[in-house]
Amino acid sequence: MRTARATDCETFPLPTRQTTIPIGRHFSADDMTRICDGLVPEQMEDKWFIYWQDGSLYLHRSWTGFCVYVARFQEQDDGWTLVEVDVNRDPDQYSQTSDEADAEMILFLIDSLLLGRDAAFPTGSLSPEQAALAQWSQVGRAMLGQHPGDERDGDERDGDERDGDERDGDERENSARETSAREATDDHLRGMPPVIRTLADLVRINSVNPAYGDGGSELPVVEYIREFFASRRLEVWQQEVFPGRPNLIVRLPGRDPNRRVILEAHTDTVSIRGMTIHPFEPRIEGDLLYGRGSCDTKAGLAGMMHAVASLHDEGIVPPCEVWLAAVVDEEFSFRGVTSLCEGLEAEAAIVAEPTLLRAVVASKGVLRWKLNVHGKAAHSSKPHLGVNAIHHMARLVLALEEYHRELAAHAHPLLGPATSNVGVIRGGVQVNFVPDECEIEVDRRLLPGERVEDVLRDYQQRIDELRSADPDFEATMQSPMLVDEALDTDPTGPAAVLAGQILSRMGLDPTPAGVPFGSDASKLARQGVASLIFGPGSIDRAHAAVEYVEIDQVILAADFYRDFIRLYGSE
Repeated sequence: MRTARATDCETFPLPTRQTTIPIGRHFSADDMTRICDGLVPEQMEDKWFIYWQDGSLYLHRSWTGFCVYVARFQEQDDGWTLVEVDVNRDPDQYSQTSDEADAEMILFLIDSLLLGRDAAFPTGSLSPEQAALAQWSQVGRAMLGQHPGDERDGDERDGDERDGDERDGDERENSARETSAREATDDHLRGMPPVIRTLADLVRINSVNPAYGDGGSELPVVEYIREFFASRRLEVWQQEVFPGRPNLIVRLPGRDPNRRVILEAHTDTVSIRGMTIHPFEPRIEGDLLYGRGSCDTKAGLAGMMHAVASLHDEGIVPPCEVWLAAVVDEEFSFRGVTSLCEGLEAEAAIVAEPTLLRAVVASKGVLRWKLNVHGKAAHSSKPHLGVNAIHHMARLVLALEEYHRELAAHAHPLLGPATSNVGVIRGGVQVNFVPDECEIEVDRRLLPGERVEDVLRDYQQRIDELRSADPDFEATMQSPMLVDEALDTDPTGPAAVLAGQILSRMGLDPTPAGVPFGSDASKLARQGVASLIFGPGSIDRAHAAVEYVEIDQVILAADFYRDFIRLYGSE
C-alpha cells in the first residue's frame, strides 16, 4: 500500500481533546488502498483538509479547527482495523454531542468521501455543526464526481489493472489459507469432546460488550444457550437487563427445591481492538483453542452448560436445585449479576473465570474515583499571576505515590497488600495558558475488611497535609465512579471444603487461592451466597491480543462443575 499524499497540507493545532472513542471496524487491504488513494490534501470547498500522516488519518476543519477527528488504524493480517478515533472539540464553537454520534459521523465520512460509497446518512443525535458536515460531505462527493484515486492517466490505470490481478491472486491465496485453517480446525473439532465443540461455537459468536466501540449484544449467545437446552425440556427463562440484552437462567431440579446452587458465567467479552489473531474464528493448535472469549470466559460457560446437560441426560437429580445463570455486562458495569441478585436466594455459587483450575475464595475489591486540583488561570508570559494546577497536581501524585508504597506493610494471606494506581491525568487548555484545572483518576484495589469511607479518608488526609503546607493548594475528591467490595469466602465452609475434596480426587491443587481481579462473585457474596471463583485458563490470557485456553483444562473444569452440583448438599 502506497503512502498517500500529505505534502502541501498545513497541520493546524488540535482543539481541546475531549474523548477517545473505540471503533473496531475492519477494512480490507483494498479498502485501505482506496482510502489512501482518495485522500485529498488540497482544501475542499475551503472547509476541510483530509490527509494521511504518520500512520493516522486526519479529517480537519481548516478555517477554524473547531473539531478534528484523528482516526487510528492498525494493520492486521487480513487488512486494517480502525481501532479508535480521538475527537478534539473547541468547546466554544462545537456543540457537545454523544460519542455514538461522533463515531457514526467518522464512519460516514470515510464511507462517503474516501471510499466513494452511498453511505447511509447518520441517524444519531447530531449537532448543527455535524449535520452541516454530513450534508457537506455529500456535496463534496458530488463535487469530486469520481473517486480521486480514479483520476489517473491510462498508463497508471493499466498498471493498476495489472496490480489488481496480482492483488486478486494474493487475496485468493489468503482466502485459501484461511479456508485451510478453518478446515484444519473443523477436523480437530470432530475428534474433540462435545464441550470443546460448544466452546468453538461460542467463540464464533461476537458478544463484545456494547460499551466498547466494536460491541453489539450478548443476545446471540443467549439464543445459542437456549437452543442448546431446548431439546432437554429444562425450564429456561430470560431476565431483561437492558433492551435486547437479557440474562438467561436454566433450572435443573433438585431433590430439595428449597436449596439452590448457582453456576454463573458472563456472556460478554472485551473489545477485539489490538488483537493479532482472528477474534471470532476459533483455531486449534496443539492443546490450545484460540479466539476472543475462549479464556474469559466462554470456556467456563461451555463447561457449565455441559455439566448441567450431562446430569439431566443421565437422569441424575442433584441434592439441591441448580441454576445456570448466563449473565450480561460483566466486562463493563456488572449490571447482569446485579439484576440476578435481586431477591436471589441460594446457598452456594461457582463463578466461571480463568483461575488455572484453582478454587478461589478471595479476590480484591476495587474503588475508582477522580481527584481535581484547582488553580488560577493566567497568561504564560506572566505565570506568577496564576496558580499552576498541573504543578500542584504533580505534588499530589508524588504524595500519593509515597502513600501507595506504605500499603505494602499490610498484606492479606491470599491476596497480598492492597494496591493503588493513578491511571489517567488531564490538565491544561493550551501551552500559553497557566492551567487552572488538573484531574486524575485513581484505581484502588481493596482487601477484605477495608471500608470505602476509611480509604477515602486516607486520601483526603494527604490533600489536607498539602493544603496545610501551601495555602494556594486546593483539591477536591469526586464521588466514586465504581465501588466493588472484596470477596472473602470462608475457606472452611461447605462450598470451599467440597471444592477442595473434588480437586484432590482429580489430582489438582485443593488449596484455597486468592486473585487480584474482580468478578461477579463478590456481588453474589454480598447477597449472602457462599461464592467461589473457578475456571480453566489463565487470567493473563484474558483481554490479550492473543487469547487462548488449554483444552484439557476446559474438559477438567466441566468435570469439576458437574461433581460440585452433583454432590453439594448431599452431606
